[in-house]
Amino acid sequence: MNTAVYSMTGSEAVKRFQARMYGIGKMTGNVSFTGQSGQTFSGNFKFMAPGKFYIKFSNPSGRVIVSNGNKLWVYNKASNVCGIQDLGSSLSGGIAGMVSGYNAIVTSRSSSGYTIKLRNNDKAYPQIILRVSKSFLLRKAIFKTKDGKGFSFVLSNINTSAGVHSSLFNFSVPPNVQSVINPLNIR
Repeated sequence: MNTAVYSMTGSEAVKRFQARMYGIGKMTGNVSFTGQSGQTFSGNFKFMAPGKFYIKFSNPSGRVIVSNGNKLWVYNKASNVCGIQDLGSSLSGGIAGMVSGYNAIVTSRSSSGYTIKLRNNDKAYPQIILRVSKSFLLRKAIFKTKDGKGFSFVLSNINTSAGVHSSLFNFSVPPNVQSVINPLNIR
């Protein structure tokens, strides 16, 4: 067993992870998202601080998720529907903000990075597992509900110096597409 694993506390690892993620102004790469049903979506993403992202899926194609930090658009070309959700401050801080309020432990350390396990039974996702690089850049996140279901995503081919323009994050809904306003607020 590698005793160096325990040389860093979970809270120290989370602070380093948050500092690294908050310190990124722009980022691009590939993303693979696996939902609760096991279906996997993959594509390219672009990120710009604070809270802006653009994901264009290639498998399956025709799906786009965009946020300008205040509004979220989820567009599916196949169904000709676009969900438009007002975010308010719900995504403030992105993934780095989402891990606040969790108890953390570093469960493994290798030459490529760390695995950080977070727990808080009062959260919608009481367990989060982060796999981060040696520099604490996110590589994979697993979110689990109390019943063990959840989702995960993997980031690869990450570039933190790529050119990203802010105009990309204001999605224009194509003509003749059905818009569903604030679908997460419908009960």
